[in-house]
Amino acid sequence: MKTIQHRIFAVLSLTVLVVALGCETYRPAPPRHLPPPPSPTEVKAMSAAGLADEVILSQIRNSHAAYRLTTEEIIDLKNGGVSQKIIDFMINSPSLYPVPYQR
Repeated sequence: MKTIQHRIFAVLSLTVLVVALGCETYRPAPPRHLPPPPSPTEVKAMSAAGLADEVILSQIRNSHAAYRLTTEEIIDLKNGGVSQKIIDFMINSPSLYPVPYQR
């Protein structure tokens, strides 16, 4: 009878030890710090400087920015020489990144 009790105790002790060690060693990844998103004015400046659309889009994508552009900002971007591809991406960014960037 004592042998069975010793085995049960040993199994339970081992289980508790494994669970405790497993919980102790698990560490979630630290939060990823995203670069601040380029403002519409900065996007316009990058475009005016002759940067390729893909470079500008990469900056926007990497920041996970969710732009909520006003009509005035859209017109200003267009008049500032920003391509329709970039403007369209910025307009649709809230559907890609629904949580806005928080500083």
